Amino acid sequence: MSIVSVTSFAALSASNMWSLAASALLALMLRPQCLLCADLKNVTGSVFVEGDLDILPLAFGDFNSDKLTDLIVLHSGDRSKLSILLAQPQTFSLASDKYFSGLSEARDRHLTCTFEERDVLGVAPADFDGDGGMDLAVSLREIGKKDHDKVEVVILWGDHDQETDQHRLVCQAKAEREKVLLTLEMEAEPLVMDANGDNVADLYSQTNGTRLGEMWQVCE
Repeated sequence: MSIVSVTSFAALSASNMWSLAASALLALMLRPQCLLCADLKNVTGSVFVEGDLDILPLAFGDFNSDKLTDLIVLHSGDRSKLSILLAQPQTFSLASDKYFSGLSEARDRHLTCTFEERDVLGVAPADFDGDGGMDLAVSLREIGKKDHDKVEVVILWGDHDQETDQHRLVCQAKAEREKVLLTLEMEAEPLVMDANGDNVADLYSQTNGTRLGEMWQVCE
C-alpha cells in the first residue's frame, strides 16, 4: 500500500507542477513588495555592550547551561586574552537589554583568561571531563613563532559553584583542586570528536613530528 501511495502522489505532483509554478509567479508579480520586506538591519549596538566591539568571535556554546548561546571572543588588542560573553535572557525586543554581557562583567565573573607570551589561535568548546559542563580546548603558539611551529593546547575546565550557582573558567591550576589544567603539544590545532561514543569529547591531532594522527582522551 505504501508504494502505491507514493507513486500516486508523485504522479499528481507532476501533473500539477506547471500550474503551481504559474500561481507562484503570479503571486510575486501582484505583490512585488514582498521581495523587499526583509531588509537587513544593523543590531550590533543592541547586541553588544557599548565600547566592547574591539573583539573577534572565536566560538559559540552554552557555557552556563541556561540553554542560551554564549560567545567566546578574543580581544583584538591583546591576542593572548579570551573571554566568554554570557547571553542574557531576552524578551521579544532587544531594545531594553544587551544580548551579551560585557567584557568587564566577564572579568568580574572569572570568565577571562590571559596566556602570557602566547597568541590564541583557536578555541574548541566541548565537555572534556564528562561532568555535563562546557570546557575549552585553547590552541596557543608562542609570540614570534612561525605558522609551521608546534601548537600548545590547553584545556580550561568549566567550574560550577553549587553554593552561588555561578559558572567560572579555571585559568590556573590550584593546589586544592583535584583536576589540573591539561597542556598538550601538537603539530596543528586538534579536531574535537567523540571517538569511543562515551559522550565525552576527545582530541585528534598529529604529534612528535610524524604524519600519523593520535587520539587524546581525558581520563579521571
